[in-house]
Amino acid sequence: MLGFIGCTDTPEAVRGRIFKTPASEMYQQTRSELENAGIDHLVWGLTPFVSNEGVDEQYKPTIELVSAQLRIPIRTKTGDDYEHVEEMLISGEVDIALM
Repeated sequence: MLGFIGCTDTPEAVRGRIFKTPASEMYQQTRSELENAGIDHLVWGLTPFVSNEGVDEQYKPTIELVSAQLRIPIRTKTGDDYEHVEEMLISGEVDIALM
């Protein structure tokens, strides 16, 4: 017997719910959750898609924006490759990553 489990919403339906929530509300909810969890900083994992040099600078504007909106410091940590960033996420070494 085979069983399949999956999402019941189509991607369009999920996107519709995300875009209906104002960014200010999402940031406020996230700030509250971080505060309730006692989290005072986040670590953003970076993938060296070209090389390790300059990766921090490429993501700096985005990270500064998110940090300002969440009102929490965000540090960066560059992985050796995509697999390493995935391992850092799984281990809890980084909190956020774009892959």
